[in-house]
Amino acid sequence: MAGLAAAGATASDAQRRSRSENQRFAARLEAAHGIRPGWVGWLGDDTTVCRCEEVTAGDLRAGAAATRSRGLRSLKLSTRAGLGVCQGRVCGRTVEELLHRHTGGLLDAGRTEQRPLAAFVRLGELAAAEEQEHQ
Repeated sequence: MAGLAAAGATASDAQRRSRSENQRFAARLEAAHGIRPGWVGWLGDDTTVCRCEEVTAGDLRAGAAATRSRGLRSLKLSTRAGLGVCQGRVCGRTVEELLHRHTGGLLDAGRTEQRPLAAFVRLGELAAAEEQEHQ
């Protein structure tokens, strides 16, 4: 929708309905499976937090203890968390929250929680979606 608006076009009724349906689905999904308070306590030291770089919660805790600046950037550089293929789109919020709690709140958590989750898309998939939309 934003892309259409930026290009000077308007969304069709079908596109607006689809967006509305997706938003309702997202709200139901969040209500059923959203992140609840206390989730950090569930993570053991062997829990993988960053799958791209295979960084565990224990690695992050140890990195936070060893990092003098106690900043997200320092922790990412010392542990490699969030520096893999997804660039922190999957683990960024978890890394922030663990560091926030481990440092007693010295780092503000929530900087990446609104970051959109992105996934790689093949050009053929985009072309197929475009063809399907015009049918």
